[in-house]
Amino acid sequence: MTKENRDGINFLTKQNGDGVYYRSAGEGKPIIFIHGWCMNSLVWAWQIAHFSKTNLAIAIDLRGHGLSQDAAGPYTIDSMADDLNLLVETLGVKSPIIVGWSMGTMVALNYIANFKNDIAGIVLVGGTLSFLRAAEFPHGRHPAMVKRLSENMERDYKNYIPLFCRGFFETKEKIGLEEEEAISELLLNNLFPPPFEVAKETLKELCDWRIPEKLSALRIPALMIHGEVDNIASVESALELHRIIPESELKVFEKSGHAPFLTDCDKFNQELGNFIVTIKGKLQPPC
Repeated sequence: MTKENRDGINFLTKQNGDGVYYRSAGEGKPIIFIHGWCMNSLVWAWQIAHFSKTNLAIAIDLRGHGLSQDAAGPYTIDSMADDLNLLVETLGVKSPIIVGWSMGTMVALNYIANFKNDIAGIVLVGGTLSFLRAAEFPHGRHPAMVKRLSENMERDYKNYIPLFCRGFFETKEKIGLEEEEAISELLLNNLFPPPFEVAKETLKELCDWRIPEKLSALRIPALMIHGEVDNIASVESALELHRIIPESELKVFEKSGHAPFLTDCDKFNQELGNFIVTIKGKLQPPC
């Protein structure tokens, strides 16, 4: 496995020749950002610009997404956690803070459960115990909704998927037209969406995923940030996640939807910054 730089584009080249893309900026305590379903690393542009002033900010394009579209499958949560591990080990990143959004929270949690790397803390944005509603978890999305989503994707993927993803922030949030356009440019950028087969396989992964049981025994600082009017993962789902993960803190953003790091960017950056300061304080040796 090698690390390459091609005209400013960073790749991790695996033994099979696949390239996994990432962008990075800054120096200091490392923060790794993981995007959500059908997205890519560009959605974190505002966070990279902000935190690269004080930290090493890294955002990965998960396999099949963004500039990693040509990477071979399987496109599972576990295989994406493998790619995250490749990033950490190849770059020699020490004690990173991992920030996952939506599907990225699942990748982050599987990574922590599957690998014994040193993690300073984890931030889960728009996370859930289970995307799909089940008997043991009544707060997930109804199977009928997922069925409609799948059918609409099959019918007209190119035109429907941008419409669906706009729903991440078209809720009861109060954002102006100019801000909405800027957010749309980040979400629906020129690397969006991934190939249809990738979206289809990862949607199935979202529906099948359950939180790893071993996480209940882990003791690392955890921050959860959730939008009050999130129409993808409900606040109730965040509360369930908060109860299961030890030493976690939950921040609910009033009138925010599924992408509070975009629609309430300043507040999100402040909360993440406070979390980083808290972790640094815990890591300081006693006087």
